[in-house]
Amino acid sequence: MRRKACSREAICKVTELEEDLAAMAADELDRALTLSWRELAAVAPWGDAYDGFTPAGRQVTVERSYLWAEQSGGDIICEVLVYGGPSRWEEGAKAAGLICVDGCIAAVGAWRPAARQ
Repeated sequence: MRRKACSREAICKVTELEEDLAAMAADELDRALTLSWRELAAVAPWGDAYDGFTPAGRQVTVERSYLWAEQSGGDIICEVLVYGGPSRWEEGAKAAGLICVDGCIAAVGAWRPAARQ
């Protein structure tokens, strides 16, 4: 998504970057949530990472993880993080959803990752 006008070019680029990363994270989350609880329960906790391209053509790293939300055998949280390489991890976009034991799927939200420690 591009903004039509910006008072400062730098602000416009940052906004475009954030929107681009968020769009990629949301798209990947939609795909990740197509797996059933039964399929994921056999492999959770599990995660992977790959290099890809955002809708605007930026090269990024996409991390996807499936973790037990509270306890093994319960609901599974799916987290997706999209960032422009290791040095830009903190500038990435994150989206998450919940795959419930009973089959329901709930969006958890989108946010910026906290600083790595």
